[in-house]
Amino acid sequence: MELYERVKKCAALMHLSESAFARALGLKQSTWAGYLNAERQHKLWPLLPAILQEFPRISRQWLYFEEGPAVIGLGTPADQPVPPARIVEAAEQMVRDCDGSWATLLEHITGMARQELTASRKEPANEELVQRLLVLQEENRRLQQELHQAKDKIIALLEQQAALQAEKEVPAASMSGTARGSRPNMI
Repeated sequence: MELYERVKKCAALMHLSESAFARALGLKQSTWAGYLNAERQHKLWPLLPAILQEFPRISRQWLYFEEGPAVIGLGTPADQPVPPARIVEAAEQMVRDCDGSWATLLEHITGMARQELTASRKEPANEELVQRLLVLQEENRRLQQELHQAKDKIIALLEQQAALQAEKEVPAASMSGTARGSRPNMI
């Protein structure tokens, strides 16, 4: 699914028309509609952080990479936190949707989160298990931070690529007004 298709789906997932979705992002509907095609979808990249800010239940992983569920915590009221079990389910879906080292890392994280959830529901058998769980929780936090940093770098590179592409389009458009072989009037 192309980026513009995922963005269109966001409006449907939030039960909004495309014009209401555009207004929520501070855009005119005509401008927004112009971005929702394969040729102009590069203009959507800078808007993705605003979409995630305005609609926090939309999964960043799905919006950027089409991995995991589109919405996390579907059915949970917006003013309440998403239950940890639902977050783990979403992460497990991301594992199924991606491959390579990302899948391995996410599998490790979700396995540890599942253990943590299970352990929190039971009384610990002894102090050694509690200590081991604390070590694993800290490792989980560290790995999650590394994962978020890596994803932030990917997102920054994608945004930088979109900006460079946009810059290339501007000079090409300004040069199209000049006749071939002639120089622009330099006064």
